[in-house]
Amino acid sequence: MGEQEESIVERAEAEEKEYNWMEATILYDQAAKSYLGKNMIKKAADTYKKLGYAYEATLRNRCENIEGELIDSMIWSIMKEEYLNSPCAKAKIVAYDVFGNQII
Repeated sequence: MGEQEESIVERAEAEEKEYNWMEATILYDQAAKSYLGKNMIKKAADTYKKLGYAYEATLRNRCENIEGELIDSMIWSIMKEEYLNSPCAKAKIVAYDVFGNQII
C-alpha cells in the first residue's frame, strides 16, 4: 500500500527540481488525498506539511474512502503570509476569501 502515492511524490519532487511549482503542488495534493483515501494519515500529513500547510483539526467520520467506508477528514490551512513566502507562490493562481474578495 502506498506505492502509487510514492510514485506521485517522486514525480512531484522532479517537477519541484525543475521549478514547476504548480505541477508539483498538484501532484503533492493528489498524493495526500490518495493517502487519506487509504487511511494513511501520517503519510498524508507529511505531504501536506511539505506544501507548507498547518494542521488545524480532524473531523471524525466525515468522508468516505474508495470502499465507501466512513473515514476522518483532516483540515489543513495556510495563511496568506506563509503562502507568499513558500516556493508555491511562484505559481500563477488566484485565491478568494469566503466573501469573494481576491486575496492573492
